[in-house]
Amino acid sequence: MHKSVRIIALCLGLLIIPKWVYAQGQMGAVTGTIFDASGAVVPEAGITITNTESGIKSESRGSSAGYYRVPVPPGTYRVEAQKEGFKSSVAESIVVSVAQIVTIDLTLQVGSATQTVTVTTEAPLLTASTAEVSSSVTPEEFQELPIEVGDGGRNPQTFISPAFPGRSAAPGPVRSTAASCSATKS
Repeated sequence: MHKSVRIIALCLGLLIIPKWVYAQGQMGAVTGTIFDASGAVVPEAGITITNTESGIKSESRGSSAGYYRVPVPPGTYRVEAQKEGFKSSVAESIVVSVAQIVTIDLTLQVGSATQTVTVTTEAPLLTASTAEVSSSVTPEEFQELPIEVGDGGRNPQTFISPAFPGRSAAPGPVRSTAASCSATKS
């Protein structure tokens, strides 16, 4: 009896693990708040996020507090907010990197829905929504990193390991670069 329960638990665990692994993956997010011209939040505005490279659209609705958050894979996006009685507001060329949260606040102007206000913006250097510090590395920059190449492949451990305390920078004998200094009191 106990063996069959363990087998069932193991099978269920194996079915759930891929979802956890994917959740730790590459998705980023576009988040922000929708305001009107006076600075008040616009509740439940429609949000359309379009991947400009693939044309795939994600549609969402802001909360009653005007806040929205849409998970997206890395890429370049166009964010549009619309609400009845307001002109649409658009932010172009929003770059989302792996696991990055980009905050794009949009302001809707009073007018008809057929009018659009285009906002040109870049992703901020600081992400105020998290305390994370990170940067992105392009494939070209990665190839230029000082990582030892052997057997036709790159060994990332040679780049990472020296950064750990207590590890020497190079295999083999440790070379000391310390200089000695003595002083006498007279």
